[in-house]
Amino acid sequence: MGCSASAGNVRESKCPPCRRSIAPTLGSPLRNSPAVSNKDETVPEAPIKNINVATEEEEQYSNCVISHSATSTTDTEHDTSTTLRRKVRRFARRSCRLSREIDLAIRKDSCSTFTFGDFCVGLPNLPTELLSNCEDAVLRSFSVHNLIGHTTHVRCICALPNSELFASCAAGQSVVTIANAATGDTLRTLAGHGDCVSCVCVSHPDASRMLTSSRDGAMVLWDVVTASQLHVFEHQMHVTCCCFSPDARHAVSGCQDEVCRVWDLQSGLEVTTFAEHGGPVLSACFSVDGASILSSDHHQIKHWDAFSALCLRTIDLQGKSPQCSQFSAEGDSIIAVDSKSLHIWESHSGDLLRSLEASTLTSFENPKKDQKLRFLLCQCCPSPFTYYIAVSCSDRTLRIFHCLTGEEHLVVPCKGVVSCVSGVPMPGDPTAARVLFGDSHGNVYVLILRR
Repeated sequence: MGCSASAGNVRESKCPPCRRSIAPTLGSPLRNSPAVSNKDETVPEAPIKNINVATEEEEQYSNCVISHSATSTTDTEHDTSTTLRRKVRRFARRSCRLSREIDLAIRKDSCSTFTFGDFCVGLPNLPTELLSNCEDAVLRSFSVHNLIGHTTHVRCICALPNSELFASCAAGQSVVTIANAATGDTLRTLAGHGDCVSCVCVSHPDASRMLTSSRDGAMVLWDVVTASQLHVFEHQMHVTCCCFSPDARHAVSGCQDEVCRVWDLQSGLEVTTFAEHGGPVLSACFSVDGASILSSDHHQIKHWDAFSALCLRTIDLQGKSPQCSQFSAEGDSIIAVDSKSLHIWESHSGDLLRSLEASTLTSFENPKKDQKLRFLLCQCCPSPFTYYIAVSCSDRTLRIFHCLTGEEHLVVPCKGVVSCVSGVPMPGDPTAARVLFGDSHGNVYVLILRR
């Protein structure tokens, strides 16, 4: 049973000593970050050596020092700062396409520091007017904190729209807890399954009802406010996944018997079945318009009509097993990951648009060693960050990529391997979104994205 959550280990991205909130965090600057000192000491500005300059402006730029808190200044720390500064400048030139204006902005005196645990790195503040003109630089800043959510690894998580609440369940547990993402307080518990819960889904946009699936062969429809069961949809075997339709009138369930079923939630009747999978169904979800469904097994991804059960197309990963699959937030793409690659297809034609190989990324835990990364799962980020994809990696990080360019925009290190991800737009703030994810140690993380 999940224990009562409490807020802990809050990590704020501030700029000492004035405690100013940071500007954008670009790329993944944590890998070679210098050590953090317990005292606020300022490293004196000094030119950084071994820089190839071609123009007078670049020579002036080379004198800009990325400040950080440290007990002493060494050549190694200078080399680290040089590497970080080059990465920041290279990213700014490529993504914003405003090289001269970015150079002028970076040469300003104002700098920010990003801190996470024992890591600290300085980044130049890029002015808002520059970033607002760049379609690839929507993600400007973020904050993250974690909650002690469960005693064992988090099996599933679902953020409730238009509120700060979220539902989650731990592996091996038969109850679902609803908690506050800001405080970590558990508000209510949904108990009624006879075996461990495998999936949780909430109706949009009112979040008044919830679906849960379980190994006991049941998919249950709940009233979120009263925590009471509204209907039980029986299956013959383990129900692996479930999902509401966009209008919350129907639901799809995937089962270990290799069959997907569409249900009418008002009458409780089975509308149609799809039985063309060659193994247990791993995931199933509706398209944005509710007309079609995407489901996957260990070998293939099936795109089929929601009410005629006619298979529209089959996506074969050529022997690779899809970890999960879903439609993009706009509905024009199909996104899936296997252990080695992230794939994006055009949903209408089935053409492959982009693939990102895990082997091209550097491990966060051992950046200097030849450690092969694996992708574990993926989740499209909520509005307004619909062109970003959150991907769980085997090095205990959650990485956010831009789906059009394949650029890695953010790396969030975690205490355990991320096992589930969910996100919703921030209520009352059109410029922000909340992404929640759980790890193998029972922690729940709350990531706030801002533009």
